[in-house]
Amino acid sequence: MEERGIIAAKNGKRAMERIGKAVHTILMEYWHKHILERHFKRGAGQKYGYKPRSESYIKRRARRWGMPVEQNREYDLAFSGAMRRDLKSFATPRAFPTRFSLTMKGPKHVGMRPMGGSNMPNLGEEATRVIEDEMREMIAEVDRALPELVAAEGDKVTHKETIR
Repeated sequence: MEERGIIAAKNGKRAMERIGKAVHTILMEYWHKHILERHFKRGAGQKYGYKPRSESYIKRRARRWGMPVEQNREYDLAFSGAMRRDLKSFATPRAFPTRFSLTMKGPKHVGMRPMGGSNMPNLGEEATRVIEDEMREMIAEVDRALPELVAAEGDKVTHKETIR
């Protein structure tokens, strides 16, 4: 078994809280800058396991974009581009030692609790889904930044790398 990144606070809780807050800020910024965009790429529906879109929706979107219906099936979160544009342009991060919150502005029909009945896909949940590979990427990003965060706390915190 491998243990990595064990952090011990010599001088208490506040140093650990500052590190926790900084780690959550890194995670938020990385996700918003690098991972969110992938949800709007071709084939994202299959990669992230989105709810299948109805045939009428696919045909409407194909007419709007002027592309063949078969090619249009691969873009699940893109109808007009408003959702992508809004989510990428506006984000208010709030980081805490144990959690974080990233508030993004999107179209009115997008939320974490859809109101279109059971047939409506949960677009908010689909757009924010993180798969295992992306989780590993974000952990690697934190691993790169952690020694610097620990060093910034001076002698209050120690960071040990142990592999068993």
